[in-house]
Amino acid sequence: MPTPLRPQEIYLLERFSSKEYYQQMQDAWAAMLKHVEDCLQRFMRQLPTDYRKRGLPMQPDIVWGDTVLPNFRETMIYVDRGFISLTHGDHSGLLGAIGVQGDLRGVKDYWSGWLDEVEPGAEKQYWNLIGRASHFASNIPATADSYWDKGNLSTRFNPSVRGPLDPPSVWPGYRLNSQVQVRTGEPVPQTGVYLPNLDDSCAQFLIASQHFTTYPRNAPETRVGLSPSGFQCASKQPTLWTLVERIPGETVPFEEGLGPLPVPPVYAGQPCPRAGFWFTLAQHDSRRHFQQGEIFPEVPRGLAKGHVLWLWDEEQDGA
Repeated sequence: MPTPLRPQEIYLLERFSSKEYYQQMQDAWAAMLKHVEDCLQRFMRQLPTDYRKRGLPMQPDIVWGDTVLPNFRETMIYVDRGFISLTHGDHSGLLGAIGVQGDLRGVKDYWSGWLDEVEPGAEKQYWNLIGRASHFASNIPATADSYWDKGNLSTRFNPSVRGPLDPPSVWPGYRLNSQVQVRTGEPVPQTGVYLPNLDDSCAQFLIASQHFTTYPRNAPETRVGLSPSGFQCASKQPTLWTLVERIPGETVPFEEGLGPLPVPPVYAGQPCPRAGFWFTLAQHDSRRHFQQGEIFPEVPRGLAKGHVLWLWDEEQDGA
């Protein structure tokens, strides 16, 4: 059974690959950079009398002025270039977010307490701004590099990590466009969200190969399943990717955003949660149609031992 099309997953990939989302990261990084530059200028105008007796890590004009801020400024250049690319329809510009994540990891080694010597609360403001930029940046490269794992943007979505879901009242309607397909290892013909034809995987955002001129970048393998830890995929496999597109004027009810989900088994004596064909292993030829709310029956005495479970039949063809 191929990976199902989940409207919530597609919608979030559209959001994370949009120039509007990228711009929020860009604005936060620019605000952080301005804040730190202003604070350093103010700090240097009112140096403490014992300043040069401090250890080198606590002299921000040397550490931040010569190392940290030049890195921040260089990242700003790449972030700005990325946004310009996005405005011209080139989604390889999304990779401009990578520097934000790298800088956040590196800057944790540098003392930032000097900011509060300029103005109380300046250090907290700094971490709030760089944290906001990093929040957006964490979702952008995973999208641009087709690096999402099964459930990250659907059944396992975590707002404390990914940010608030902030969904629409109804999801856009989506469909597969079989006229635009690409196999692993082939050039991606068109930028967009694609769905793999393998089970136990998820949709990914693929960037048209024409936008990568310094090195070849073709359709990736799909990320299948989850490792025992649940933090990464279990394997990567070649697949056929099919473009997902919006259906003009159509919507999907909010409650169907996760697409078709497994229907859990139900004990006999409990109401049927979903109309359709069900069966129990406790009795031969037990498959039949139940209406939603109908009570699942027990089986004749002697045919079953223990509790009787009714199972949803994945084949709902009425045969």
